[in-house]
Amino acid sequence: MKMSDMGVLKSLVQRATTVVRADPVCDLSLGLRQQIWMSMGHERGLGPGHARRMVLALETARHVLPLWESKYLQDRTPHTALDFAEEMRVARCEKSEGQDLWQQAWNHMVELSCSDEEDLRGVAAGFSAVQALCTCIEDELFPLAEVDEKLRDNQVDAEDMDASAFASAACAGGPVWDVLSDSARRLQFWEWWLSEAVPNAYRLERTPR
Repeated sequence: MKMSDMGVLKSLVQRATTVVRADPVCDLSLGLRQQIWMSMGHERGLGPGHARRMVLALETARHVLPLWESKYLQDRTPHTALDFAEEMRVARCEKSEGQDLWQQAWNHMVELSCSDEEDLRGVAAGFSAVQALCTCIEDELFPLAEVDEKLRDNQVDAEDMDASAFASAACAGGPVWDVLSDSARRLQFWEWWLSEAVPNAYRLERTPR
């Protein structure tokens, strides 16, 4: 008997949880995340799959937004990106407008990351919000054929990293390749993402477009 889509997702989440707990730096590989995105719906940029991935990206970015606010309280760039992303999710804004805003917000985060290199937790949270907007515009990047489960975030361009990659870096105080980053906090984030954020996003019933 063929396993249901929800059954596939549950199996992936269970395996991913086991893998991330056993990983030396408590990292959830990009390849495993791509499998999870695919299990939400195989068509990129269309239907309930994209709708679920939008919800997942937005919830992920909002989870770490307080880390931004604790450092850059007066700077509303991530909030603007998330508000616009939500408008896109319910089909109230044009993609071209979102692309312009994404580019401006991305450039702003790059400038901040260059000017404040001592504590990048806030900036990483900001990048997470910007990439959540990107997901609402274009969807997540994943191959339509076989996924390389061992693919890591440092094997793709920074602009192709997703909201969860930046959110995990925000929680850990740096990406996995930063030896000073906190693996325990990274694990805490991924356990939340797998046990709460992913199932909540999958349960989305309404397709926004």
